[in-house]
Amino acid sequence: MIEETGSAEEVTLRAVARRVGIAAQSIYGHFAGPEQIVRAVIAETFEEFLRHLQAARAGIDDPRARLLAACQGYLTFGAEHPNLYALLFARNPAPQGVRGKQAPDLRLHENGGEGVDRLIGAESFELLVHDVAAATAVGASQSKDPFVTATAIWVALHGLVLLRADAPQFPWPDRTQLEDALLGRLALLEPNPV
Repeated sequence: MIEETGSAEEVTLRAVARRVGIAAQSIYGHFAGPEQIVRAVIAETFEEFLRHLQAARAGIDDPRARLLAACQGYLTFGAEHPNLYALLFARNPAPQGVRGKQAPDLRLHENGGEGVDRLIGAESFELLVHDVAAATAVGASQSKDPFVTATAIWVALHGLVLLRADAPQFPWPDRTQLEDALLGRLALLEPNPV
């Protein structure tokens, strides 16, 4: 429903029950309210996102090429699933009926710490950090801090996904040229040896 409409507002217990063909009361055995359903959608979408990134980089041995493939996978997922992608990073994805309440808690564990590893979706970011570190280890990247470099890449990828979705009329330069320039600079990549 969120993918179709682009809004978590559509997620109500009655609408979900109607969509899956059960009585609304039956949902209460699984979810206390719309906020929990949205949280489950976010968690599942992050899992799908991670599988997409892993598939994009699968079988690539060269760390530089693997990093670029994962970044391309990120951009592809955002383009193919714009509404679900937007939900992943929405500031307050809660449906209208629960807006006055606290936004969904995206920590993995109730007693989780402050680190990124405690957040839902952390595995996809950790994959990016790992790929930057691997590229650095073989001299393909000049990164001094893989976490900082991965964060910069994530910010750029996120911005590019959202801008392309929000401004399709913009005269975007050649996709490959723009992405190569952006990723090469942010990942501090050495020129690709020929």
